[in-house]
Amino acid sequence: SLYLPIALLKKLFHLLIIPERNIISEFREKNQLLKIRNEIVSKIYQLADRNFATFERIKNQGIENLPPYKSAEIQEFRRFYDPNTITTQYYQELVAFILRELINAKVGERLKEDEEQNKSQYGFASLWLETIKEKEENIIYDLKTSNIDQNKGYITFNFNSKTSVSHSFRQGDLIVIYPKIDHDYNPLKQHIFKGTIKEIDFQKLTVSLYNKQTDYSFIQKYDLWALDADIYENNYWSNIACLFELLKCDRYKKTFPIVGEKLLKIIKYLSVQFPHFKIII
Repeated sequence: SLYLPIALLKKLFHLLIIPERNIISEFREKNQLLKIRNEIVSKIYQLADRNFATFERIKNQGIENLPPYKSAEIQEFRRFYDPNTITTQYYQELVAFILRELINAKVGERLKEDEEQNKSQYGFASLWLETIKEKEENIIYDLKTSNIDQNKGYITFNFNSKTSVSHSFRQGDLIVIYPKIDHDYNPLKQHIFKGTIKEIDFQKLTVSLYNKQTDYSFIQKYDLWALDADIYENNYWSNIACLFELLKCDRYKKTFPIVGEKLLKIIKYLSVQFPHFKIII
């Protein structure tokens, strides 16, 4: 019959347009996710404010229901983390410092008043909290699309001579782009695309998208685009992860960078002032 092929075509259409995935989208689950997210953020702020109760709780109680490879990492942390040692105190202060830098980079709320004159007081949140005029050197707007390389995911924009502005963008910078819709740039109400600046000169720039698109019709639909600075948050967490190696290394490696260089300077000074000191050493 004719009905069966049509039914199959409809099924295939829905599978392509609306893939069948086990994704829950309910009010309760969304609230649970937001609650967990808020708890994580509160812990980050506590650590940034030098409240290390979370570290001490992990030290004393551990964390339950973790996969085996993560459980091994937690056991290592519990073994080497000791708040009574200088090394752990040094580790804590560096973690707090990096988290404060992360907060500044994302929302800018911990910038000092004298620094706010030269920096955005909102950090990365200026993407949606500040106007184009307030962003100054952190945005290029009214860019015109001139070429799209769909195979490589490259988009080339020409600068608009009527709205040309000074900027500080360079090749390799992390950026986001979004179009001008209804005579307005509003990144919260439309698609944004993440990428890097592949090439840039006085007339044009080329953006390399992180994710190649299967359909470029949305990008082709709009002529004018804005380019904003992006943030790479993973660098902050990588630095924090690397700090743990400080707790794990042996005592000599811990103390020599702090004490050893100063001791060598003292020895060199004494050897110059007292030549016979070399014999003693």
